[in-house]
Amino acid sequence: MAFYLIALRASGFIRAYSNVVSMPHLTAEKLARIPMPLPHLEEQRAIADYLDRETARIDTLIEEQQRLIAML
Repeated sequence: MAFYLIALRASGFIRAYSNVVSMPHLTAEKLARIPMPLPHLEEQRAIADYLDRETARIDTLIEEQQRLIAML
């Protein structure tokens, strides 16, 4: 949800959708009306599994790089 809101802000949606005096103000009521696209639970699990695998792979690469730096 946080990344979705960040993307909405970057696209200018939040500024266009919110009340603006000096800075955008997004009320709880307006936030509740913003459609939130959610994949089916099966797809969410597949995405989470993929991210877990890739994060573990990145962690392994970082550890290997730190070992190489320590040996140098």
